[in-house]
Amino acid sequence: MVTTGTSHTRTSRWLTAGLMAIGAMSLIITALRVTTTWPLETYLGYTEGTWTAIAIDLAKGIFYRPLESDLGYGGTRYFPLFFTLHGALIRLGLSSITAGHVVAAVSVLALVAAVAWLVRLAGGRPLMAFAAAAVTLACQPTQMAVLTIRGDALATALALAGVALAATRRPAWLVALAFTLAVATKPTSLYAPAATVLWFWIAGDRRSSWRLAAHTVLWLAFLLVAMQVASAGRALSVISASAIGGGTWRSLLSAPVALAHILRRVPESVVFIAAAAALVVWQSRTVLTIERITFVLCALATVAIFASPATVENHLIDLTAWSVVVVAGWAGRAPRRATVAMALVLIGGVIAGTTATMRWRERDRIDARTARERALAAVADAHGPVFVEQPMLAAKAGWQTYLIDPYLFSLQIAQDPGALDRLITDLRGRRFGAVILEHAALDLAVQDTFPGPAGPRFLSALHDGYALDRVVDGRPIFRPR
Repeated sequence: MVTTGTSHTRTSRWLTAGLMAIGAMSLIITALRVTTTWPLETYLGYTEGTWTAIAIDLAKGIFYRPLESDLGYGGTRYFPLFFTLHGALIRLGLSSITAGHVVAAVSVLALVAAVAWLVRLAGGRPLMAFAAAAVTLACQPTQMAVLTIRGDALATALALAGVALAATRRPAWLVALAFTLAVATKPTSLYAPAATVLWFWIAGDRRSSWRLAAHTVLWLAFLLVAMQVASAGRALSVISASAIGGGTWRSLLSAPVALAHILRRVPESVVFIAAAAALVVWQSRTVLTIERITFVLCALATVAIFASPATVENHLIDLTAWSVVVVAGWAGRAPRRATVAMALVLIGGVIAGTTATMRWRERDRIDARTARERALAAVADAHGPVFVEQPMLAAKAGWQTYLIDPYLFSLQIAQDPGALDRLITDLRGRRFGAVILEHAALDLAVQDTFPGPAGPRFLSALHDGYALDRVVDGRPIFRPR
């Protein structure tokens, strides 16, 4: 006859072995995906091109270029920490793509380390901390962060670190600095200091709550002033002109629906978010830990983010990480429930690892690099700057691109058709040594970047000043007439 104690011990052993296996699998599949996709530039698209273009600008001494100038068109929603680090590495001699991957990879390492730290602070065993970190790594929002060049992981890592510093009662100025650096990467990271101030207040430590709030406000004020000074007064006006990213009151109301639509792509995040939400609701009257309060405020911030059109799963990285911390931390805060917490982490880890493996087998071998290299080789003899619709193409060559962010540019000219005039003038004046579009069918090539009447205006000016030279791997290349 098997006793309950013996059965529980066997279950714990199986779960322990499963967590160790899923942790190892997470590391292996991440290494496989990195070594497969980085050389092929598989996941480097227009967003990565925009991040890299801003970094190249900075490496050449331009911090937040004007919305319109001799350089072309600026405009970005991004706060500066990630692209400042990226630009610094470019300035030190790394290629623009290599520098971006280095900053992104270090950011992800910091993120998973912070997850492990918080699980340990919640009382979790080293195995649970390792498993939580590894499973977070395997989740698709984190995989996206390590395979691309974006600032999301750095912001999440700093937000996690700030909360961990607060939980260990580090000096308020240090905690506030971590939070400010998170905001300096992604402004929606404000949820983290807000949650921490609230946690101190609920815990009855009003003095720490006020002190942290004051230090955070001071650091944030310093950040904004520094951005303005370093950009010659442009930063805040550039960001404010682009901040909502096409969002409206209607899209804000429909943000939960947009979020639910994206969640279908990341089933592992659904498991952890649902489990964390259930824990918060179930124990809301008895256990309000710092990670649970932060999870709730992070969820609200995430919903707001999805009010902006074209938002994808990379913006789930904060919520996914915090949900893993809540679930894994439950094992330490409620030892009697450790087996359930271990099982939840294992289930989420299996789904995450399976999804990552499927994407490695089915998507990761798409070679985007070769086509870009051929297009760039075709214009190597161009006299003058090359206009590219896709900023990643210019970023690969190390050029300052004429259009920093095609998506924001499309929103700008949709609202103000006159904003297109500079480009029309430059095309008719044959400013560019070549023009490279992204699709051989010109109506498709212009429909995203030049919506509505802007498309025919662009094509008319293009044909006035340029003639089709060749098509390279689907990209039409035009030369001056």
